[in-house]
Amino acid sequence: MDGALDVEGLPPVLGAGGGRAMRKRWAYRMVFLAGLPLCAAASIHAQGLPPGAPVGSWRAVSATVKDAAGQARDLVALGAALWLTIDADGSYVLVTQSPGEAVRESEAGISRVVSGATIEFLQFGATEWTSFTFSAAGDSLTLGGRVPLDLDGDGQREPTDIEILLARQPAMTSEGDGIVGAWVRSSGRIRTYRMHVPSTVPANGSAPLVLLFHGSPSNGRDTQLFTGFDAVADARGFVTVYPDGIAGSWGVGCNCTQADALGVDDVLLVRSLIGQLARDRPVDASRVYAVGYSQGAMFSHRLACDLSDRLAAVAAVAGQLPRLVSSRCAPIRPISLLMFHGTADPNVPWQGGSHLLWAPQAAERWAELNGCAGKAVDPLPDLAVDGTTVTRDSYANCAMDVETVLYTIHNGGHTWPGSPLVFPDQYGPMTRDISASELIGELFSRHSLP
Repeated sequence: MDGALDVEGLPPVLGAGGGRAMRKRWAYRMVFLAGLPLCAAASIHAQGLPPGAPVGSWRAVSATVKDAAGQARDLVALGAALWLTIDADGSYVLVTQSPGEAVRESEAGISRVVSGATIEFLQFGATEWTSFTFSAAGDSLTLGGRVPLDLDGDGQREPTDIEILLARQPAMTSEGDGIVGAWVRSSGRIRTYRMHVPSTVPANGSAPLVLLFHGSPSNGRDTQLFTGFDAVADARGFVTVYPDGIAGSWGVGCNCTQADALGVDDVLLVRSLIGQLARDRPVDASRVYAVGYSQGAMFSHRLACDLSDRLAAVAAVAGQLPRLVSSRCAPIRPISLLMFHGTADPNVPWQGGSHLLWAPQAAERWAELNGCAGKAVDPLPDLAVDGTTVTRDSYANCAMDVETVLYTIHNGGHTWPGSPLVFPDQYGPMTRDISASELIGELFSRHSLP
């Protein structure tokens, strides 16, 4: 594996002020789950649960904890929410919501029942099981255990005893029905994602759908924050989905990621996800788009090759076209591509590597696939004092009027241009001369499937 790919992704805290915002958001987050490495988890995934296990979908009626003063507090009464779905094969999805927050946080993994009245949960990618006692009677389920919670909002989670009373939800199934923006099943795995629906999207109309893929190791939640794409979605009426990779990784098709090593078919995931969303949401099937950052950008390149029948346009930020994908890439139609890359990227080098084309080479390959003829190179205005400048390479006369564009961020790092957050110094400079999110939104608004 190319060493440059090992360290890509998003740090836990981004920039000044980010820590305060995250502490507030996570003040009551119910983090129940831990587990073995993913490969170990997958090896026992198919064992199944014994009769009497709490299989089904459940919603928390109450979640009682004791604070530092010994006073009992019901987190549900304070505005928290929790949904738990357990399949007969042991896989589960947990969706939590903090008080005052409209955002749902999803976790996925496996569970097992031990000693008749104890259930253990194992989050994909974790290292230890978390144990709960359980009692199921009819449509009621009680879980009791100790979890790390931040009750005082100081940013530190302390072990806290909690008792959760849940009620069965017969309308919810493991396919995701009943909890919008939670999960989809693909290749025998429950896969989680986050979803943002602008208030302007009509209930009975249709809206464009944007799928935004994170770097590695990271998740949809962090990518939603540092891209600031929700603001673009609100302005342009995009339903935006932030899927989560297995072990924070994507099946790029380069034989260089953990998901590739596990044989994860993420192209199938995207097909399944588009299909589910088109059934459940007001999605315009002719206006579905993909964009990714870092390893997610590499995966977006693959999707442009493999899903040109479903995607109207694709964008890639700080991640090039993998060599193996390029060698077999045969989209069934030309597809618009918007690329951004920094010449001083320390994580995914501008020069590429054994697994990746270098950035201009990737743009040239897409210009070839799109039947373009000619190129214009335009330096853009240097609007911010941030040590970077930007050049736009626009390929001309592409087939079916598609666009093929590379934004080169001179001296730019492994960052998202124009991010609302500040990246750490080790990621290199971030340009504020352009906004990747705004430019991506403009591109997507110009293109639909023929």
